[in-house]
Amino acid sequence: MTIYIIHENTIYIKVVYKIKKEANVFKKLLRNEISTLGINLNEEQIIKMVEFCELIKDTAYNHGFTNIYKPEEISSRHIGESLFLLNIIDRYYTSKQKNISLIDIGTGIGVPGIPIQIASDNIKCSLLEPNKKRAKFLNIVKENTKLKTIEIINNRAENIGQMSTYRSKFDIAIAKAVAPLNVLLEYAIPLLKINGLFFAPKGTNSKKEISEINTSLTLLNCELIESIDIDTKTSNQEQVIIIFKKIKETPLKYPRRDGVPAKKPL
Repeated sequence: MTIYIIHENTIYIKVVYKIKKEANVFKKLLRNEISTLGINLNEEQIIKMVEFCELIKDTAYNHGFTNIYKPEEISSRHIGESLFLLNIIDRYYTSKQKNISLIDIGTGIGVPGIPIQIASDNIKCSLLEPNKKRAKFLNIVKENTKLKTIEIINNRAENIGQMSTYRSKFDIAIAKAVAPLNVLLEYAIPLLKINGLFFAPKGTNSKKEISEINTSLTLLNCELIESIDIDTKTSNQEQVIIIFKKIKETPLKYPRRDGVPAKKPL
């Protein structure tokens, strides 16, 4: 097992003995998750998922990037909930569609983007993470899991939303609870192509947040199309996935500059 110690400008590597038993525990848990969800993964994909789980436990948790460290919780919350989201995405995109572009906004340790990338052959994920240390962790995951097509963007949504490289370039945007909906919409919608979809997993405040987005929907040229309950075994709290569609181009003044969407939501 390799433990990485991440600093702003340097990554140190500490090699310790491999715990085969722990890898087998993750394998068993992951097989249960994918069986419950009805997702088929080959052995190579499962090995990559295990590698990611081990990096979460041994590196991400030690750096305070996540408070989840138990194998059961990593498997169900980080992997299982990500693959549940993939099942929802698959309702809108068929397996015959290739090179579907997806951006995971504020991805943190790579959830849900990395499990989705490992499990899907027809989606190309870009992971947006403004924190430099977390972005370094994502590069470690990319190298260890050999996810060559995944892109890691160490920047802010407000910045890349005004860049021609990223604006109106994605079929799908996802953002897992990094901000209220009226803020997330300003981050996500400018990045989508027309008819692109934004999937926003949300918790107990979802109804209140939905009641506050009418102005955002109008100004950003998007619409709410569906809200789907998440059946989770790990939490008693209500969880939903809220889905939005971009209906025409977003005015160029959105997103506003760094920090403004969060301080002054639409």
